[in-house]
Amino acid sequence: MKKGLKITGIILGVLIILMIALPFVFKDKIVQIVKEEINASVNAKVDFEGFGLTLFRSFPDFSFGIQGMTVVGIDRFEGDTLTSIDNIYLSIDLGSVISGNYKINSIEIEHPVMNLKILRDGIANWDIAITDSTAEADNSEEIEEIVTDEEASKFQMQLQEFVISDAYIIYDDKVGDMYANIAGLNLFLSGDFNESITDVDLESSIDAMTYRMDGMNYLKRAKMSFDAGIIANLDSSKYTFNKNLFKVNGLGLAFDGFVAMPGDNIVMDLKYHALEASFKSLLSMIPAIYMTDFDGLKTSGKFSMDGWVKGVYNEISMPAFGVTMKVKDAMFQYPDLPQKVDQINMLMTVVSPSSDLDQMKIDVDKFHFSMAGNPMDIMLKLRTPMSDPDIDAQFKGKFDLASLEKVYPLDEGMAMSGTFTADLAFKGKQSALDKGQYSKFKASGSLKIKNMDYKDVDLPEGIHIAKAQMDFTPRYIDLSEFNMTYNNNTLEASGKLRNYMDYAMSDGTLKGNVSISADYLDFNQLMGAEETPSTDGATLASEGDAPVTAVEEDLAIVEIPDNIDLTIQAVFGRMKYDDLVMKTVYGKMRIAQARVQLQDFHMDMLKGKLVMNGHYSTLNPEKPEVALVLDIKNFDIKKSYDAFVAIQKFAPIANTAHGNYSAVMKYSSELDNKMEPILNSVNAAGLLSLSRLEIKGSKTFSELAKELKYDELNNISTKAFDIPFKIKDGKLIVKAFNVEVDDIPMTIDGVTYLNQDIDYNIDMQVPRSKLGSDANAMINSLVSQANAAGVNASVGETINVKAKVKGTTTSPKISLDYKEATSDVKDQLVKEAQKQVDDFKKQAEAELEKQKKALEEQARKEYEKQKAELEKKKKEEEEKAKKKLEDEAKKLLKDLF
Repeated sequence: MKKGLKITGIILGVLIILMIALPFVFKDKIVQIVKEEINASVNAKVDFEGFGLTLFRSFPDFSFGIQGMTVVGIDRFEGDTLTSIDNIYLSIDLGSVISGNYKINSIEIEHPVMNLKILRDGIANWDIAITDSTAEADNSEEIEEIVTDEEASKFQMQLQEFVISDAYIIYDDKVGDMYANIAGLNLFLSGDFNESITDVDLESSIDAMTYRMDGMNYLKRAKMSFDAGIIANLDSSKYTFNKNLFKVNGLGLAFDGFVAMPGDNIVMDLKYHALEASFKSLLSMIPAIYMTDFDGLKTSGKFSMDGWVKGVYNEISMPAFGVTMKVKDAMFQYPDLPQKVDQINMLMTVVSPSSDLDQMKIDVDKFHFSMAGNPMDIMLKLRTPMSDPDIDAQFKGKFDLASLEKVYPLDEGMAMSGTFTADLAFKGKQSALDKGQYSKFKASGSLKIKNMDYKDVDLPEGIHIAKAQMDFTPRYIDLSEFNMTYNNNTLEASGKLRNYMDYAMSDGTLKGNVSISADYLDFNQLMGAEETPSTDGATLASEGDAPVTAVEEDLAIVEIPDNIDLTIQAVFGRMKYDDLVMKTVYGKMRIAQARVQLQDFHMDMLKGKLVMNGHYSTLNPEKPEVALVLDIKNFDIKKSYDAFVAIQKFAPIANTAHGNYSAVMKYSSELDNKMEPILNSVNAAGLLSLSRLEIKGSKTFSELAKELKYDELNNISTKAFDIPFKIKDGKLIVKAFNVEVDDIPMTIDGVTYLNQDIDYNIDMQVPRSKLGSDANAMINSLVSQANAAGVNASVGETINVKAKVKGTTTSPKISLDYKEATSDVKDQLVKEAQKQVDDFKKQAEAELEKQKKALEEQARKEYEKQKAELEKKKKEEEEKAKKKLEDEAKKLLKDLF
């Protein structure tokens, strides 16, 4: 017995030692393979906090753990965290680890946080898989044949279980205009996935899900679950449901049928029906009711819903589908409230018999309810909704708003009263309106509000609508009257809205002209309070419902619809945006093509006047942009600094300045999600005209005063001057301008960079009386040296000084250049030397001229002398020749006679 126990103990000890030792033997190798597999698979930055390998967690298999895994995007998604995961556990077959052919039996993922995005150009941040270059070949079967064993993954999947716990997922699709926020997702999936056909058990739940599409909320913090038994044919990718339950809040649906995914198609043949006949299960789908004391709600009445889906779903095809919903003799009442909503009856059917959605028929044969004795009736029939909506609809009712608090628990501080009356009827085809055949389309009735009062915690002063009326015709909606009072300020509006049916039914463009006038308009309240969502997904996910609320809040960006074309003539006594208060505001706005175009918009602000033309555009809602032409008259400098972040960054000296300025300038920039300019995108150019200016406490001028030993520059005043400027590439470029600062003429130019670096040149004509003793001593020394050299040198009452301003706006560095000042004395020395040279040159030239004339006179006399002798000799020779000729002539005559 003792021997057997001893042997057993030895075996157990050896096993324990092996269980402890084996992970150390294989851990490094598995870690290396995991890293190689991930790096070879994704185009992203993948990081881990640690790894672990044990036999105790999933004996007899190895459990390989990855702690703190993050996947961060690159390129377009640089710095954007795609996912972070607390822990990943892979159960790996022990024998496969020893043999080196790793087989994964199960995967468990704990608390993954995922941020999935599709940008407006269709790029998805999760598209990070590295594809084989051979994947572009035409024949995929040939590709599979040429892939070698070495190229295959070193891990083989023989999954039995797949588990996700406490997942938090955000899905934001800008292309499809879809948004989902999923908190507390848990999933358990089991089955033998190595078999061709296997039974799969699926258990899943979501603590809170919000889903919206095209700006409409379909789910808000809904609780969801889906438990199913599925027969999975993994070879044909066909999944048949045999027992299942899908629940959204209190509404449970059972499915029968199959879903198959051959290739890119999804083939389905499903039928479903509501499991409960309770009307309360339908009410759970209405967020405002489900999230307000739903458990204590009293209900009665019958409810049924059934439907089907059959056909192929892909990028170009939709399956056929149908759904029927019935409510009969239903009611609900909150236990603490005196009145109820009753007489609820509805029959709705939607049938789309083929993949052509234009064949869909929507019928709401009757929808009636009474709210605290106020009856409402709705009827709707819709045919050919895609090609030419053919509508027959009626809406009729009158409601005392004060009775709402008798049937529904309003939020604390909320109260309302007044009457709402509707009596509308529409019948006809959209094509009749498009062709201007208004007699073939019926549109009649009106919506009226009378003596409505409303207030809540955000509007404690409340609003009062004395009267509002919209009259419907086939051509237009006539807003014949709208009169609202808020905080003792009145807003009135009137106008006509055209093409409203096309806008409502087919995403057409709503057109119209509206006039608005108001004593006071607060854009901050119209836009709502700004929320700044956390970027820490893990923190949000751990806060239960907090992530849904935080991410769901709209940011401050005001997105302009692209299917509205409205011209608005506006007149406001006062208007507030952010901290800016504007008075006597009037002008024209055109809202069209996702932009607001301002035309001659006038306003008084910042103690001056402004005329503004330009636009605000959200063609790219992620980067709104403004482009304006501003004509500014007499704005206060200090108030402008306090109001505009661009001035704070590019011209911080304005914080120390007092005075007014005017400007004509062009301005453009992109805006961030707080509607503030993205400073490195700012472009501007114009001429700034300043009246008399006072600057007190400027670090630049204080430093200049210190260098010049001229204390008056600590606090300066100027005469009127102009500054030409432009802003480009994140820097303010100031072109050379002239200004007189405390009787000192200056010429200034330079650059202020966005990072607050500065580089300026200041040329000054400084009175010598203002200079410090050091500067004057240097100049006087040069004058003395010149006088000692025999030069009668002197310096004027003003000297030229150049200042170089570098450093930053908060710590400027100034260097002075007196070269031009000292050059005056040097110039005098040079001039004296030049004068002496010139005098010597003149004397030399005069002596030379004198000697030249003497030589010329001597040469002339010698010439005259030689000329006379030659003339005399010539004459003598001529006389001799003449005499000889005469003698010969006489002799010849003598011989003849």
